[in-house]
Amino acid sequence: SDEGVQVEDMYGYDLQHLSLARGSVMVLPDTESRHEVRHFYEFDTWSFEPLLRGGNVPQEILQRISMPDWEKVWHKLTVTNPNEAPLTTSPTTIFEKGQPLAQEMVRYTPPKGESVLPITIAVDVPGSVRESETGREHGKLNAMNRSWDLVSCKGTINLVNKKKIPVEVTVKRHVLGKILETTGGGKSEATSEGWSEFLSKLWEDSNRQYYWNWWNNYGYYPAVNPISLATWKVTLKPGEQMTLEYTSTYYENR
Repeated sequence: SDEGVQVEDMYGYDLQHLSLARGSVMVLPDTESRHEVRHFYEFDTWSFEPLLRGGNVPQEILQRISMPDWEKVWHKLTVTNPNEAPLTTSPTTIFEKGQPLAQEMVRYTPPKGESVLPITIAVDVPGSVRESETGREHGKLNAMNRSWDLVSCKGTINLVNKKKIPVEVTVKRHVLGKILETTGGGKSEATSEGWSEFLSKLWEDSNRQYYWNWWNNYGYYPAVNPISLATWKVTLKPGEQMTLEYTSTYYENR
């Protein structure tokens, strides 16, 4: 039928009067529609200080957090579902001018909802982050039978648009600590967004007990430091270079 049937959280299509010979294979499109898409770029990064300052970080963890897809600007698509029926989870191939760009998985998207599809690392929109210590107050906090230094940091994020068209970039910087100020219209908030993804990438295909033992050695850091997120939404003209800055503090056990 042309219309599907929704039962609770499931949605399906009934196929009637269909004959198929033994051993035959049929590909049967059930719907066709036009979807509005919006191109955007995302630079999502994590600050690992002070977790990595101890010098005893397992080499496997160092290798994982320097994976080539981390700290890169990603080209993504926002796909709007205009239908009265949902888009169910399925493989999706993205074409432009007849050329395949990527093959991704579209997640369940309700009617009139949106779904984000990653395409590729944006080599024409490079980004970099630099964070440096600007001050330290020794013994600022006593907690959990430890003495903590209050460390001040300054972070600088650089973006360059080497494309011939303007690009919209969402910049996210996750910090274990408190973000004090941002430039360029950035907004900051206390959040846990991204931290579970960070941990899952570390634990992927690895011995979870091993990683848990390592994280236990540093588990007291989140007890005295919030997880903060700074977000910017900027538009870069062709050839434009942009610098965004933030200041932050965190407590470090020395």
